[in-house]
Amino acid sequence: AIYVPSNAVNMIDFWQTYDSALVDRELSYAQTYGMNSLAIYLPYKMWVNNPTNLLNNFENFLTVANNRGMKVSPIFFDNCWNGTVNLGAQGAPIPGVHNSRWVQSPGDDIKTNYYASYKTSIRNYVQAFVNAHLNDSRILFWEQMNEPGCSGFMNDVTIALMNDARIAIKETGSMIPVNSCACQLYEGAYFSDYFSYHDYDAAYNAGPKGSQYFMTEGMNRGSQSVPGMVAAYGPTGTGYMFWELMIGRT
Repeated sequence: AIYVPSNAVNMIDFWQTYDSALVDRELSYAQTYGMNSLAIYLPYKMWVNNPTNLLNNFENFLTVANNRGMKVSPIFFDNCWNGTVNLGAQGAPIPGVHNSRWVQSPGDDIKTNYYASYKTSIRNYVQAFVNAHLNDSRILFWEQMNEPGCSGFMNDVTIALMNDARIAIKETGSMIPVNSCACQLYEGAYFSDYFSYHDYDAAYNAGPKGSQYFMTEGMNRGSQSVPGMVAAYGPTGTGYMFWELMIGRT
């Protein structure tokens, strides 16, 4: 599953209020239901603000997840929802608004000035995590970007971010696979070691099935179900992830 703690409204909130005991309790629920992997977001602006703190909390998260029998796929960038990203209080959820406080990473301001000001910093951010966990068996795969092109803002920079992150990861010598889903922008498939996609289709038929594929996000509450996903993907050998563990402030 993709994991956002029940007390967090978005990825910034997750790491600003990081609570190891809460994480362990919630991962115990995932363990009870037989989940074996979790995807989490690593916000670029959190790293810029306090890299040591984010790296240490990420290490703690890996330890807690490993103790619960789960591997972790870190997501460096996200192209979904609000492109204005600020640290500090993230606000309460807005009733009736889907993912009302979810924010992108790195954010529109970074993308606008990527080539002029942030290209080196972005590279350092990616490599800081990868070099600290070069061939860490607790890492399932490195994900450069979630749903590239979802925002539609500066897609050329979105593509560059994915490719530059792939290059930065590969240059470390890490043997852990690299992946971005082929969603709104198909380029994710070009910058990945295997093909992945998201499936919110009622017929569970948004992409190919088989052990060489990975459906890295699905669970349309209007038309899909947990038993339905298990039945659709399990027998085919396709990897699959739910959005999301937990139900909380998001």
